[in-house]
Amino acid sequence: LWQPGGTYRQIATALTAAAGGNVTGGTSQLIQGAAVNYIQSLGATEVRHIADTLKDKNGNNTPASESVRAALHGLLACAGATAQGSDCGSAALGASAGSVINSIMAGDPKSMSAEQKENRKNLAASLVTGIAATTGADNIAAATNAAVIETENNFLNKGEIDKKMTRLSKAETNEQ
Repeated sequence: LWQPGGTYRQIATALTAAAGGNVTGGTSQLIQGAAVNYIQSLGATEVRHIADTLKDKNGNNTPASESVRAALHGLLACAGATAQGSDCGSAALGASAGSVINSIMAGDPKSMSAEQKENRKNLAASLVTGIAATTGADNIAAATNAAVIETENNFLNKGEIDKKMTRLSKAETNEQ
């Protein structure tokens, strides 16, 4: 539950991102931000499923699957930022760049320890923060938060999602 993409981790990330982007806002803005970030986390998992339908017959990513993944993460982050009154462009940049960075960096999340996954998330977030700062993004925090959400709920969560989907496909009743 605390692993990247797990329910508790999604809630913790949503609250952290909402608090970080809500330095001067009220409690209602914090709650709204946390809710939007949590929904964005759920959406990031669904983006993975959509992009994975474009993999080749051997299950490998293709240019099309990675392009769709980056574009959809950008759209999702833009919508999330807009719902919070933040900068759409910065969030879209962060999520899309995070998706591209994760696709080109080596490593299989299934074989990573929890510490390695945390390091990977921090590296992707740092790179996106640098990109956002050098490109003059209006809201660097929105870009960084979008990259973290993409990394935790897309790249680092592949094994957990695959297990859940396999279990659900074999279920015979709604309770399973």
